Amino acid sequence: MVEKNNNSLTEKSLDQELEMLVESVPEQEIDFEKKIERYINRKIRRIAAKTVVAILAVLVILFLLISPCMNAFYLNPQKLEKDQKFLSVMRDYYDVTRPYVEINNIQVKKKGFGRYKLGISATDNFKKREIGVENVWVDLEQGKYKNWQDPERLLITRLGEFENVKTKEEIEQLIQEMEKLPKSAEISLAISENMERDVEQLRNEKVSLDWIEVYHPNKKGFQGGLNLWRTAIFEASDDREKMDEEKLLKVYVENLKNLVNYSDIWNSLDLPYRSTVWAEGTEEIKACYEDAKTLKKLQTKAYYISGQRDDILEYIKKTNIKTVSVYSVKSNIWE
Repeated sequence: MVEKNNNSLTEKSLDQELEMLVESVPEQEIDFEKKIERYINRKIRRIAAKTVVAILAVLVILFLLISPCMNAFYLNPQKLEKDQKFLSVMRDYYDVTRPYVEINNIQVKKKGFGRYKLGISATDNFKKREIGVENVWVDLEQGKYKNWQDPERLLITRLGEFENVKTKEEIEQLIQEMEKLPKSAEISLAISENMERDVEQLRNEKVSLDWIEVYHPNKKGFQGGLNLWRTAIFEASDDREKMDEEKLLKVYVENLKNLVNYSDIWNSLDLPYRSTVWAEGTEEIKACYEDAKTLKKLQTKAYYISGQRDDILEYIKKTNIKTVSVYSVKSNIWE
């Protein structure tokens, strides 16, 4: 009997141990699956980290290789600013196309891949002259000017200043309106005449001759302009107030030559002429330059003058005017 009981106990204990073993197997499988999952996750994280590092490395290499190539391929104002050529061409462009407008400084910030941010110091020399203050901003992207910020509207294109022919009655009405202004008022007018005038003759008037559209007797279409004085003097050609007609004509020709030689700096800007605008005016500037080299006299049929009220009124009354428009008036309200 004893043996039988011992066998029974042994079988029971074996059964219990076997049950415990069976119950422990699923837990081990779950633990094993978790270990596999953790292992896979670690592998994935390592692969992802290596992939990110590889992508960043490729981007850095692309930036180091492609960005300099694009800076070299497209217009690079930073490079041109080393000898002030970029500033020089932009000054000449606005000199030729915009009365009173002067570019005094340009700050260039490189953004990479042929992209730059330009901070421009511009002045309208009749209205005010604050040299060195950045007041116009523009992006230069792959040789194209984009996203202009010009809150004072200094560099906008003005059209039709010499286009609207005035009757005697309209001119008389303008005179009457100007007579209402204080004597100390300073007035700037855009005037055109039917016949060409020598610049030297106009400079001897009581009024100030400020900007001229140079007369090309043998050429139709675009004819460039010239400011007859500048605020910022960077080189001898900027000091124009005492220049004679021959020297002024030489300055005009050199300005056009500069625009022809460095057309990539300005040719994505508009080229305005009276009521016409060329989106890309390289050929017009070339033709104007070639004709300018043949000019013997500096003459004009369209120009800007300024002066105090009475001097301006006297000039208008004695001049055979075709068109006239008011550019600006600076008036002393306390008079």
